[in-house]
Amino acid sequence: MKFSNTMKILAVLLISLGATAQVQAQEEDTVDQFTLADVDGDECVSWEELRNRGALVFHSLDLNHDGVLAGEEHPEAFDFSKNLVRPDNVEMGTFQASLYVSLLVADKDENGCLSRAEYGIDE
Repeated sequence: MKFSNTMKILAVLLISLGATAQVQAQEEDTVDQFTLADVDGDECVSWEELRNRGALVFHSLDLNHDGVLAGEEHPEAFDFSKNLVRPDNVEMGTFQASLYVSLLVADKDENGCLSRAEYGIDE
């Protein structure tokens, strides 16, 4: 399973993981994504909330509904060095596994959920 390209895409789509040089519109989108993911409103995005939000994002990108993100279904994305990321085909299971790894990496206080700061939002 390849995680590196998938994790780069996830960082752009959901977590941002410290990409501080983002334009204002992307920062606002990150705030909105946090709010959308934090379903119970406790200011901490749990694995269940992140997984569910990730599933919604995956299915919205999977235009032909074949359970695989491929080709043009991938949104344009850049890594932290601002290099264009061209991921391989990504199945839902790989997407979810990469999302879980992203949660583990971002969860600095190891409490099992992401705060706004861990999500990439400066408080």
